[in-house]
Amino acid sequence: MSCIEVGAAGMTGEEHERGRSADLRASLRAHEDAAADALNAVVGEGALCAVARSGQAFPAAKYREGALSALTEVRRALPPDLSAADTSVVLAVTERWRSRLLRMRDPGPDWVAYLNGGLDALQHLVEPRP
Repeated sequence: MSCIEVGAAGMTGEEHERGRSADLRASLRAHEDAAADALNAVVGEGALCAVARSGQAFPAAKYREGALSALTEVRRALPPDLSAADTSVVLAVTERWRSRLLRMRDPGPDWVAYLNGGLDALQHLVEPRP
């Protein structure tokens, strides 16, 4: 007879991991939706490429674009058979974004806003608010 680890709410270890992975996907979806709504609220009916072509710095839009981009990167990196490695995907994406920010020499305000928006979104994804 084998021993099966039972976690929260009387679930087996495997059932608990499936629940965690579903929680991450649901949380990610909610964060992506909120980031898209925030970006649309700032940009309005205009397209981001039109904002960029104007030549004007627009850190508020770039911050929100960075948030959405980082969250999308996490979603695309999640394996279909998500397990306990779910947090490691978020941490790997966070490290890539942090590295990009540190490697930049004299970045403009839009780049700083974009990368900080992504890093903030990733932090909020793994550290839920009370």
